[in-house]
Amino acid sequence: MIEPMVTMSIPVDEALAKELEEMAKRTGQPIEQIMAEAARVHLDYTRRVLSDVEQGRRQIAEGRSLTSDEVRAELARRRQEHQRR
Repeated sequence: MIEPMVTMSIPVDEALAKELEEMAKRTGQPIEQIMAEAARVHLDYTRRVLSDVEQGRRQIAEGRSLTSDEVRAELARRRQEHQRR
């Protein structure tokens, strides 16, 4: 089922408007479609980041955290593991 569409108006600076027009010409997509997809991608990304931050805060509240040295050691271990593959 297709969801009903809502029209929104947002101000953009001239440089962004020009980039959007150029991208629309290159891809054959309407600017509205490019903007809607950009908004979806941004919202998905922001949702993931906020979820990760909230998870981190819960872990800290539960006393589950690492020192800077522990984080560095874990990252070094993962780097070495990745390089062996």
